[in-house]
Amino acid sequence: MRKQTEDKLFRVYMTDGLKAIADNSAKLVKEGVSLKSRYIEIIDGIKPDKQPEKPKETGEQIINRITSGLNALAKKEGSSDNNDAG
Repeated sequence: MRKQTEDKLFRVYMTDGLKAIADNSAKLVKEGVSLKSRYIEIIDGIKPDKQPEKPKETGEQIINRITSGLNALAKKEGSSDNNDAG
């Protein structure tokens, strides 16, 4: 059982590495070309379309959203502190 697991992990490691090399080589030839599936997805029957979506926000948008949420929370906390004192 352990040997089978080690063999599977090695195959996944090697095929992911080869996929990365192929993706990088393909990008040099034609922009936007990429292999869709990983070895592990094929042998375990995982569908590539079930991968989690990448965030559509830029880093700056995420920072702004979090900052505004923290500012709103700070204002809320500050107003409740003022109400408790009275």
